[in-house]
Amino acid sequence: MMFTHRYANVIAIGVIVLASAAHAQVLFDAVDSHEWIAETAGSPITVDHVDFQGRRCLRGIVTAATANSTSIRTKRFLSEDWTSPVTAIRADVYVTGAGNGARLNLQTRAFADYNTIVASVQSGILINDQWQTVTWTLPAAVGLDQIGHVSLLLNNIATFTPTVYVDDMRLVGTPGGDQPWDAMDNGQSWIYVENWNNWSGITPPTAFPGIEPISSLDGSPASPTASAYLEWDFNNGELPGNSAAAVGVDGGGAGLNADFSQVDRINAWVRSSSNNVSFRVYFYDADTDFGFITHCNLAQSVDTWEQLSWFIAWPPGFDRIDVDIVYFVVSEIAIDNAPTGWARFDHITTEAGDPPPAPELAGRWLSPQAWPVTAIHAAMMPTGQVLHYAYPGGGPGSRAFLWDYETGSFEDVSMNTDLFCSGHSLLPDGTLYITGGNDYDCQFQGRVDTHTFDAFTSTWTKLADMTVGRWYPTNVTLGDGRVIVVSGLDRNCVGTPVMEMYTPGVGLEVIPEGANGLPLYPLMHLLTDGTVGYVGPSPQSSIYDPVARNWQFVDSSNAGWRGSGTSVLVPGEPDNIMIIGGANNGVTTSTCERIDFSAATPQWVPDGSLSIPRAHANAVILPNRKIMLVGGGDDGLYCEPTNVPEMYDPDTRTWSTLPRQVFGRMYHSTAVLLPDARVLSAGQDSDNSGSWGEIYEPAYLFQGPRPTITGAPKQIAYGASFLLNTPDAASIGSVALIRPSVVTHSVNMEQRYVGLSFTANDANGLSIVAPGDGNAAPPGYYMLFILNDLGVPSVAEFVQLLEQIDPIPAVSEWGLVVMILLTITTGTLILRLRSPLNRRVLRSPCAPGSR
Repeated sequence: MMFTHRYANVIAIGVIVLASAAHAQVLFDAVDSHEWIAETAGSPITVDHVDFQGRRCLRGIVTAATANSTSIRTKRFLSEDWTSPVTAIRADVYVTGAGNGARLNLQTRAFADYNTIVASVQSGILINDQWQTVTWTLPAAVGLDQIGHVSLLLNNIATFTPTVYVDDMRLVGTPGGDQPWDAMDNGQSWIYVENWNNWSGITPPTAFPGIEPISSLDGSPASPTASAYLEWDFNNGELPGNSAAAVGVDGGGAGLNADFSQVDRINAWVRSSSNNVSFRVYFYDADTDFGFITHCNLAQSVDTWEQLSWFIAWPPGFDRIDVDIVYFVVSEIAIDNAPTGWARFDHITTEAGDPPPAPELAGRWLSPQAWPVTAIHAAMMPTGQVLHYAYPGGGPGSRAFLWDYETGSFEDVSMNTDLFCSGHSLLPDGTLYITGGNDYDCQFQGRVDTHTFDAFTSTWTKLADMTVGRWYPTNVTLGDGRVIVVSGLDRNCVGTPVMEMYTPGVGLEVIPEGANGLPLYPLMHLLTDGTVGYVGPSPQSSIYDPVARNWQFVDSSNAGWRGSGTSVLVPGEPDNIMIIGGANNGVTTSTCERIDFSAATPQWVPDGSLSIPRAHANAVILPNRKIMLVGGGDDGLYCEPTNVPEMYDPDTRTWSTLPRQVFGRMYHSTAVLLPDARVLSAGQDSDNSGSWGEIYEPAYLFQGPRPTITGAPKQIAYGASFLLNTPDAASIGSVALIRPSVVTHSVNMEQRYVGLSFTANDANGLSIVAPGDGNAAPPGYYMLFILNDLGVPSVAEFVQLLEQIDPIPAVSEWGLVVMILLTITTGTLILRLRSPLNRRVLRSPCAPGSR
């Protein structure tokens, strides 16, 4: 069971994280309390850091009665274009003992001239003795590109001696989402350290003995020297804030003057006085001002030299990379017990990797592109857009964006409720049904809310509340379009056994007989007999029968608990479910198992193992029946990511590795199949990963021309034959429906592959038979692919699978067809407008809700 705050383990210079089993909170203070000082003589104030109401906070105590304003300030700098895009600064504040009418004023002062106040913004009246979010909207400061000395002034306090607690201070409106204010540098979540003297508790080195210049690609691992190394000392277990920290050192500008795509990894020897120390390396391109931090790597031994490696991947075209910063961080498992001692770093070498395989053999990754939201949740919508949503940014509502795979454009569809860690599934009408989420006012309490999102109109709709709150629930769509909702933490932060059923257009009902204490985000799939199979993360697998409304134990898997593992319905083998990877007591596994629920006695059997152990990965079904496993890693939430995807062949039951992607994709990452048969990988709220998306082009896109679909029905009925127009009819080898992905936390709640039988009518068409019933393919929208004899897929057409369809003919691909239907009995004129070019339905004002 994972209890991790949305900002947990965000390790950057000046960002301090306090984590526990039930709560973790990002602080905005830069280092230790000496960075905060009284500003006005005669208005004494003491400043420290304390644990207050479950948060790690900056505390300012007014120690003498005064009618003057009293302030605390920081000396950290914002290296940012202040005219754009930062629009505000936000923080959570708690004031006590201030009487009525206290306000918190924010002043920002110029980097070069402390006496110049750039902006002075006052909050509204603060309410005593409660947490409240305060946002200061900043005016543009034309011509200034660095702001420092951010001051907080508690004014209107008369003769009171109040105490103010400040937590979670963030910049609002930055690229890639709101950021911790002192971790900003050109919109990214890292900062360049220029002055060691700003850091308390750290002994700055005067030289860099024992570190080999990185000047060639032919270095080989070697033992470290006996006494020459770069060393950090930390005093009495206290790093800045007595918590996690990151520090940096100028590596001397050593560069790799070579084609960086040929560098497979960088190695270094490390040694520390604790086995809870991890190391990171920062890479920077001097020509483009673009850089990123590698994954963290954990030292496993105490006071013993060991070699760590950082695998490298980079967009094409980069030929000079500077290793400018070496990071040292205390890992997340040591945050509550920071060690006393030292860490050493020595003997950097590089290893040249093999050239990437040809795209026709293993596919290729395109260069990363900027992403405006951390893709914690992803849903492929029937409009051809992907909905991504995350936790709130500067307010109680979740940030959400629609990305159009054809145009690459983003549409902001953020909403006013925190849907972080909710469940979701697609309804027959193509809307996304969302259950639960996070209570913004009290972390990890499940919400009772349910919502739908309609991508056709970009609108959210609030539906009836559930009986219990749910955080980390799972939704499963049944063969008749109803949705069962299970698991999640309730309003008391306790896992709920209560099961509920949602009937579209009717509402929710509790299923008393269905109560079952399942783990959070259980792995569940609809089977072809209408039952639902549960396969993890716990080993005890079972079946839920929605007709009899009971559970039946089936078998126990062999690897035990598979925390943060994933599962998938094996394409072309109905009722076969495979579980992949995961971790048990901190040990990540590469094993996979499968079970056939259609067997007389279903049993788990070992399947082909992964090349690399991993948890937090995402499985994506491709049109050619293969399964791509994206992301994951070998340690914790973010450490040691596995940037090398793998491909599973269901015919040989073996895995093979694919080209490495640039960014780590572990906790809070997602991956979905796009209608053009590519794969979108995004998310992970650590380092730079959340601000970038990556697209993988599978090898089948390099095997020759694609077949094309020139006409297809927009709706098909169960068991019926339908016609599809294609000039490639004679060469078509397979036809398939793939239900769009709805994925979060390695749980894909919708994905399935349905192979279809077909015959070629003539050179220009196929006669295809739809699935027989909703248990084989629940009602709703699907991506319809045709593949030629070489396994090359078409661009998919979205079709809606229903029990009964509207009498609407197939639509030509050559333009917008307007069909006018006259209902003789009522005299009503209804316009149905459909655009096959972008697969979107345009609603007519004459008939609200019609499609």
